[in-house]
Amino acid sequence: MTYDLVLVDTGVDLDHPGIQNWKCDGLTLSDDGITNDFSDSIGHGTAVFYVAKRCFPSANILSSTEESGTNFPSAGETISSFH
Repeated sequence: MTYDLVLVDTGVDLDHPGIQNWKCDGLTLSDDGITNDFSDSIGHGTAVFYVAKRCFPSANILSSTEESGTNFPSAGETISSFH
């Protein structure tokens, strides 16, 4: 799949009532690799996803989050890990 937007934040809570009808793919980066669990326990990433979908309703969005304690020193390095 091709993505129009990648959100690097706290993940997305797909069970949130405000976004239940929207699709989002995602992943979590960790020192051990990549997992498909991108659930949001904080809520910030869910809110950012909501705003992005309201502004760009047809966008294919990928949510990315980092496992707590992951040794990625910057957002730039996180983004470069997608390549």
